[in-house]
Amino acid sequence: MNDQELKDLWRRQKLEAAPPVDARAQIKAMRDKMACLHRGLNTTDFLGLAGYAVVLIVFTIYFFTTPYFVTRIGTLILIGGDLFASWKIIQRRRSTPQPIADAPVMEWLKYDLATVHQQAEQSRTVLWWYLLPFLIGMNVFFWSMPVELMAKIGPSFLTALIAGVTYWLNQRVRRKQWLPMNGLRQKPVRWW
Repeated sequence: MNDQELKDLWRRQKLEAAPPVDARAQIKAMRDKMACLHRGLNTTDFLGLAGYAVVLIVFTIYFFTTPYFVTRIGTLILIGGDLFASWKIIQRRRSTPQPIADAPVMEWLKYDLATVHQQAEQSRTVLWWYLLPFLIGMNVFFWSMPVELMAKIGPSFLTALIAGVTYWLNQRVRRKQWLPMNGLRQKPVRWW
């Protein structure tokens, strides 16, 4: 095609005005999306805190029944890591007060944006406050037990695998869900 044909084609196109945007429909869609987000966050937080409680109970029993000093240090690292992770979840939930039910939409949008921002920030730092105490505590716990070497390698490998998959999933959710909702873009990381 030459320039003249393109100009003729452009002139023949009928430009229609965009359909009017219904503000109520947009607000309803936004509220539905945010309700789904908050339901997911509440479920995740509840399951996480329940898991921390189970781990806390199990390793507290190990602390009092294990006669080895270094193994007890591993259990203390795990217990301390679980308590700190629980505190981080509770602190995140309490740091931004929820607006009253009949607050303007802008107040709810600010609250939702702050929630997404906190979740993205917590996902960014998950390695040091969640995974490192888990990795260090479990490895100290298993490697200080008086068992043969092969019985220590398997649990250490499984611990590293769980931590690696957790970190990968967490960063994927941060990149695919939290940052786009937060309005931020992240450059892809090249590993080579």
